[in-house]
Parts: sequence; C-alpha cells; structure tokens
Amino acid sequence: MEVYTKDYKFKEKSIKKAVESMVDAAFAQLYAHGIKDDKVAWMIYKWRIDFMDEFYNMDYDTITVHTTPSGVNRFFSYRQFIVEASGKSIIKATCEIIYVDKSSMRPIRTNDFGDDFQKLFDDEDLELEEYDGKANISSFCIKKEYIDSYHHVNNAVYIDEIIKILNQDIKSIRLKYVKQCLLGEEVEIAYEINDGEANFRFFSKDETKLYASLKY
Repeated sequence: MEVYTKDYKFKEKSIKKAVESMVDAAFAQLYAHGIKDDKVAWMIYKWRIDFMDEFYNMDYDTITVHTTPSGVNRFFSYRQFIVEASGKSIIKATCEIIYVDKSSMRPIRTNDFGDDFQKLFDDEDLELEEYDGKANISSFCIKKEYIDSYHHVNNAVYIDEIIKILNQDIKSIRLKYVKQCLLGEEVEIAYEINDGEANFRFFSKDETKLYASLKY
C-alpha cells in the first residue's frame, strides 16, 4: 500500500488536533482502498508519538500528514505517520491497531494489506510497562464531546488530561489502551513525575478497570 498524504487546517497548535488528524488520515486511506468498517472495528491499542521542537517553535496554519501501514502480526497491524509543516517534520508516530469482529467482539486476523509495506522510518519500540502507582489522584468524567465519530473515546482525551497536569511541552508519549471508557464514567488518574519523566495510570474508582497507561 502506498504512502497516503492529506493536508489539514491547523490554526490552533493542539496535540489533540494533531492526533485527530493522524487518525482521520489513516481511516481515509483505508476507505480509499475499499476497506470498510461495517463488520470490523479498528481499535488503536498503542501509540508512540514524538514531537519535534518545530512543533512548538514554528508558525504554521496547515499540516500535512503522511501515513502508511508498516507491518502486520496476527491480530495487529502497525501504522507509521510523519506530520510536516512548511516542509519540516514536526511529529513522528507509530500506532498498533487491533481488529475486532463487530458481531462477536473478538479479535480477528488482518490480511487486508498484503506484504508490500512502505516504511517511513525504522520500526520503533511500542512496549510500555504499566504504571501501578496510586499517588496524586485526580479525576475526570467521560463527556459526550469526548466520543469520536467511531463511537470510541477520542485517543487524544488521555493526552489532554496529562497536558493539564504537566503544564509543559511534551516531547514524547507512549500510550497503551487497555479497556474502553464509556459515556458518563468517572476516570481517575494516578501519576508520578521524576526527573523529566512521568508515568500515568487511568482507571475506574473501584479499580476494576484499567483504561490506559501512559508514559511521558
């Protein structure tokens, strides 16, 4: 599959908007190849997102997203992204996607991409050791506006919450989704910040659900 490219207006510098643009470009490429989501749901399981200094320092109002599938491993596929502004790279990202049969909600193998992959960069490590701490508890509620057009909590909601806590530029993020949040649920956040590194855990109040782990 070819490298797919799509431009987006980017008047407000927002990590949430950047992540939404990458996800939109990924789906746009799949739809362009006739790969539909009427029977199969595609869920992002892991992210690694690196932000260049130019993301924060440059002035721009348009971004260009380049994306392509970069590999398949049984139930998972991998996708790479390069985001540019004014001809310079501002974001490099990789995500791991799991495919689920909508009727049974069980993972299924994916073979829609063949084996002809074009990689934008060398494969990167997506592994994330889950943080199990209980310090610095805060919380937020899943609101209607947090739900995206695919009926999932928007990927960037978790990132937005850590931005509020850190209140500083983010250089790199690793994120692993464990369980889907539902509308109206209260999500608690435990986190620990040490020497420029932070670990976050998103979970339910009764500790029965771990929604996501994130390492900044």
